[in-house]
Order: sequence, then structure tokens, then C-alpha cells
Amino acid sequence: MAVETQEPRGKTYGVSFPPAFQLWHLVALVCISTFLLGCDGDNDGEEASAKHSHTGHSHAVAGHWPRDLLDLKFKLLGRMNDWTASDGDREVLQSQIIDLIQWTPEVAADTDLSEDDWVPIYESSQKMIQMMDGAENVAEVFESLQFEGEFNRLVGRLQEAAKSLPSSFRKKRIKF
Repeated sequence: MAVETQEPRGKTYGVSFPPAFQLWHLVALVCISTFLLGCDGDNDGEEASAKHSHTGHSHAVAGHWPRDLLDLKFKLLGRMNDWTASDGDREVLQSQIIDLIQWTPEVAADTDLSEDDWVPIYESSQKMIQMMDGAENVAEVFESLQFEGEFNRLVGRLQEAAKSLPSSFRKKRIKF
């Protein structure tokens, strides 16, 4: 004996839309919401370290993002000194040092440095990145004489580059 079932029919008001049309509405709502809300997200109080783009949209940035070349120099030196002095877990410091080295060309490019002053900074940071990229153990790279020499050259270049900037730029300490 076959049992026939009949689908319940509720009241319909107006036109019934196919599921694809309803899905389109959901996609449109998500896109519009994302556009209106932007990509600020929850900064957990890190508003002071936000990097602002040219469009006025702020994005969350790591707390160790440097303000300028001198700040970059001091953060590199401080973290490397802390890393060298540490007997325990050095992974966070190591990660931050790597970040700072990778960000160096961008931070330098955000200043009024001439290309002649920027290129040696870029080249030093790239040499250090290449040393780290090819290594199984970055800690051993940090301890090598070759890395130490390039690190010291980079820090010296950052200091000299910061001196070459117009004094008004150094005093303003533009926040990126």
C-alpha cells in the first residue's frame, strides 16, 4: 500500500521567488555589510598601533610596527639584545626580529629618503632575509658572524638615513 503525502500549502503573499534569487539577496546583504563595516575588526585596544592607508581605512597592525627609521633601529637593537640575553623561549623575539627586517624596506620607503639612501637599506634587509630563508634553524643564523655583520650594517644605515631626513620630518614622527 503506497502512502501518498501532500505537501502543506501555506498562504503565499505575492510572488514566490526561486531559491537562487533568495541566495542572491543573501550574497548582496553580506557584500553591502562588509563594505559598510569595513575591515577594522576588533583591535583589542591596539588603536595606537593602527596603520592608516591613503583611503582613510585603518587596519590592525602588529604592536611592534615601527613609527619611523629610528624607531625601527631601536626596536631591532632592543629585540636582538633581548634575544641574545634570553636563556628561555626566544620564539616571539625571533619572530618580531624577522618581521622588523622584512618591514625595513617598506618603513624606509614611507620616508623622504632618496633612492640612493633607500637601496642600501633594501639590499641589507634582503641579504638577511635570504640568510634566514635558506636556514633550517634561524637561531643559528642569528648567531652567525655573517648575519651579525649584516645586522650591524643595517642598523648603521638606518641611523645614517634617519640623519639625512629633513629635520621637520624627524620631529613630526609621522605615524603610518
